[in-house]
Amino acid sequence: MISAFRAFTKSFAFKILMALLVLSFAVFGMNDVFRGGVSNNVIEAGPRHTTAADFKRSFDLQKSSIEERAGRPVSYEELVKEGVHQNYLNQLASDDSLYGALHKAGIRPSPSLIVSRIQKFPVFFDSITGRFDKTQYQTFLGQQGLNETRFEQIISDEMAGDHFSTAVAAGFKPPRIYAALQSSVFLETRETNFVMLTPESVEKPGQPTEAQLKTFYEENKERLRRPERRQFTLARFSVKDYLPRVTIDEAALQSRYEFRKDSLSTPETRSFVQITVPDQATGQKVVDALKKGQEPQAVAQANKGTSLVYDAKPKSAVADRKVGDAAFALKEGETSGVIQGDLGLAVVRVNSISLGATPSFDSVREQLTAEYREDQAKELLYKQVEAFEAERANGLDVLAASKKLGVPLMEMPAVTAEGETADGQRYTQFPQILKSAFEQPKGGETDIADLGNGEYYALRVTEIFPSELPPLETVKADLTEVWVTQEWNKRVSAKADEVADKLRKGEDIAAVATAAKGRVEKVPALDRQSAGQALGPQLSAQIFNAKSGEVFKTPSPDGRAYLVGKLEKITRPSPEQINQVSAMVGPQLAQGLFADIGASSRNGARAQLKTRIYPENAVRALGLSEDVTTSQAAK
Repeated sequence: MISAFRAFTKSFAFKILMALLVLSFAVFGMNDVFRGGVSNNVIEAGPRHTTAADFKRSFDLQKSSIEERAGRPVSYEELVKEGVHQNYLNQLASDDSLYGALHKAGIRPSPSLIVSRIQKFPVFFDSITGRFDKTQYQTFLGQQGLNETRFEQIISDEMAGDHFSTAVAAGFKPPRIYAALQSSVFLETRETNFVMLTPESVEKPGQPTEAQLKTFYEENKERLRRPERRQFTLARFSVKDYLPRVTIDEAALQSRYEFRKDSLSTPETRSFVQITVPDQATGQKVVDALKKGQEPQAVAQANKGTSLVYDAKPKSAVADRKVGDAAFALKEGETSGVIQGDLGLAVVRVNSISLGATPSFDSVREQLTAEYREDQAKELLYKQVEAFEAERANGLDVLAASKKLGVPLMEMPAVTAEGETADGQRYTQFPQILKSAFEQPKGGETDIADLGNGEYYALRVTEIFPSELPPLETVKADLTEVWVTQEWNKRVSAKADEVADKLRKGEDIAAVATAAKGRVEKVPALDRQSAGQALGPQLSAQIFNAKSGEVFKTPSPDGRAYLVGKLEKITRPSPEQINQVSAMVGPQLAQGLFADIGASSRNGARAQLKTRIYPENAVRALGLSEDVTTSQAAK
């Protein structure tokens, strides 16, 4: 067999086979040959693909938003473990599917509309001229990892989605019976009587025996186990610490003012109407009509044009640069001639003018001083960080380098990985620091790390206290108290079951309450909203899920008693009340149904385009391994 194979490798057929194999590597790539066609995309929605780079860029914006709300840095690993990437991935897939379906259906904005939308982004304006700057536009996209084609596709998708949703909303009106049904449910009231049973309603349990306590201890070992704790010394660098060290340079403030004068100024604004026209002759008719004082809207309709109103806008907000130049060259009340703009022919009439203003140095001195102080404090901080890193590179440990440079040191108490001390204090505001501390061995040190917002840190782990199960004797008193409380609660619950059985048999609620050493609580007629506010969501749900005359048992909202309730009466609203409230809830109902339609449209588009998502590629795009999600799933 081997000799036959060797003979085959010397044959002409084998050489052809190898040539084809090499060619396949060159054309398809070795990855694709051995991976069996596995996609490297994160989302595939028909012909639309979201690459790993696109997903990471988009997810980074989501991450920044989460960090802003949380008031602290958040790691990719933390977000992935919480499933945030999966939710965001599904959201993107649904949006991509809808945009793809709209494009397939022919719902897409014209190139001129896309250009007009892009030229209104203030971030693309030149700070000196106040106009759209193509170079600044391209530079900004490059900084965001985007090219013009991709960005214009994003804008096109957003506009198509806006047009679709606006059209659906304009033509959507839910049947009045929907509002009537919701109003009926909203206005319905219920009256309930309760028997309240407290620990005083039953005999208090005695102390547990040694055997009972030992059994209780064995049953709750994992809950009693103390988690690992770590003690560490933290060297922290903060911009705030360097603000008092800054000396204000008056000349530097003046230079800053001169440099920022344009951005600090209030630009001139104008209110005017722009009417687009198809040709010069029609444009002249529009000019003549406006000069006669005719209403712009009527003039536009009569001449097959469209009117666009600018209300107190600066020149930079005008989509067409040439139209903006003409509008800002006119006097108040004047009408332009026919303007050949970048986007077509137009006529402009200026209604009002508000002159711009440049603030004096003294009026913005406080603002400029604060900015200068912070910038200089950051410079001092960065120099200190560089000096610290140099001392570490020269062989000093975190403690020695900190003492040499005067960096503040903080001795942290022994904390769990979640930042909790043995006495219940919590240090949870910086999970990144805690994570670093629990990644080091005893005596281990971290390199200096960025916390964000002008803060850095390095740390040294000084002690590790392993996880341990406390001996029974050390927790005996607390364990006894918990055992008694639980046994007491079981007795109250059993007594509540007895009361419920008697009420179901039709016995008098007052007599039953007296015999059970409880008391009757009467709840007046409440609707769903007032019941939720007065009784809490759990008890309110019990009442409004019950049938008339039904008996039910539930813990009290504060957890200190049991309530045995009987629904005595259901009062439904009159037709007049329903009609009155229906008019008010109609718009809110329409919004809710419209949101449902949006979700259904996205789901339908995903099915139509056979959209696929690749969570493992999304995790890799964030620089993580699949082990992160695997370990989380195991938990």
